[in-house]
Amino acid sequence: MLDFNCLERHADASAKINDRRRAYSAMELTELCTDFIQAPYDKWDADRKQALSDLKEWYTAWDDMCEDWGQHVPEGTDMMKAISLISKIFFDGRLNHVQFKWETLVQELVNGKPKGDIIYATTSIPDEDDNSDENRPKIRQDARIRNHTDPSYDHRAAIFDTLLHECVHAYLGTYACGSETCECESKTTRDVGKTGHGPTFFLITTHIAALFEEDAIDWRFPKPPMSLDYSLEQENRESGNVLRNEDIEKCAPSFQEHLRGIMRGQLTAREHSPDSE
Repeated sequence: MLDFNCLERHADASAKINDRRRAYSAMELTELCTDFIQAPYDKWDADRKQALSDLKEWYTAWDDMCEDWGQHVPEGTDMMKAISLISKIFFDGRLNHVQFKWETLVQELVNGKPKGDIIYATTSIPDEDDNSDENRPKIRQDARIRNHTDPSYDHRAAIFDTLLHECVHAYLGTYACGSETCECESKTTRDVGKTGHGPTFFLITTHIAALFEEDAIDWRFPKPPMSLDYSLEQENRESGNVLRNEDIEKCAPSFQEHLRGIMRGQLTAREHSPDSE
């Protein structure tokens, strides 16, 4: 289980309250989470197994609605149910109070296509010094996710993949120390990343994606890619950081070679950029 009692709480002298929710090392939270995700299926408790079964039923019902009525976007309450199930399967119930809202995030369209940077989802992060139940992450997602060039594009898979992606942000945003006056600030900045797509994000997302590949899980729907390439590119563009070998070695084994290829490409691009001369 995700037992935070084994983690050291960060003491921040400038905090307005002592019992801060965001008081833990981002990397320690990540390693605790990945250990939980990697537990063999036969070691799962009954609640976690039931949550997986319920998530399959949730996706099946969605499939059926799509077949009956064409492309279908789940109601916000259905997405909240999915978050609750994802929370139990991957985060031991730690996201049960995350809020969800469908929202138009892509404001400007040209010939029906987004113009400029595309943001199809965002997660608001709780205030560091507010520990109330109302102060929880909120996932806002645009239902108009589209890939206009890929003929194999699956709208449902993209919505589900994006939701999983944002749940990782919600977990780290809820519990990782975010104080600028805590002594962990410089390390947290590197681990979480300028865009939220630092090493901690990829450690969790690769293990989530790998779990869907396991035979014991028997996931018969599209496997979520977790938008790894886009997230790496975004973080590298904003911060200049690349994943280190020590980060990649903690990611799910089936993704490590792919991540190393991206890392090598980013380092090569840096060497040949005008700024490096």
